[in-house]
Amino acid sequence: MTLAIVALVETRAQPAAGEDPALLAADTALNDAMRGADRSTARRLLSLQFTYTDEGGRAYSRKDFLADLKNLSAAPASDRKVAMYGLVAAVTGDRNPSFFLDIWVKQKGAWRALAMQNVVLAEASAPAASAARGEEIKPSECKNPCQTLPYRVRSPAEQEVLNSFLAIEKASIAHDAQEWSKHVADEFVLRSARWRALRRSSGRKSPEVR
Repeated sequence: MTLAIVALVETRAQPAAGEDPALLAADTALNDAMRGADRSTARRLLSLQFTYTDEGGRAYSRKDFLADLKNLSAAPASDRKVAMYGLVAAVTGDRNPSFFLDIWVKQKGAWRALAMQNVVLAEASAPAASAARGEEIKPSECKNPCQTLPYRVRSPAEQEVLNSFLAIEKASIAHDAQEWSKHVADEFVLRSARWRALRRSSGRKSPEVR
């Protein structure tokens, strides 16, 4: 990311306490580049490992994302929130009609987008897929993703992340709030058709999620 990009968008971003102005500038610049089909700017803001998942669940590599940029126009972001974790940051919010999650990493002193994901929430009246079929998942029946995932870990750090994810899924199915809360940050937010935004408060157990 160049200083020119930061200067261009820094005045538009209003960071809260603890937020990095350069991160918000980069996130805004990438969204602007998508809407303007500006591949040059987008390329400078993407990590080499970047992936993008659209509302339909299609995953794009960095190369595919840049090649199809003009068809992946992003609506302006609203209700944007930032969570900082050292060299990693998560930016969430709404891009009508989608909820988005952008993951950024700081590489060589500059923020680069590692992953972007958009999700369209179902209407509140729409039943869950299992409920629509009259099915009830029992903890003992949950193999994937409670006990295993078809993913080959490449490092001890990835194994730790995978173990934590499996524990969260298992606890969710079992409605085990105490176990669930061990693996979830205080700023956790759940987005669903039933709860548009349900935030975990510090020191409180998780809600029972069905």
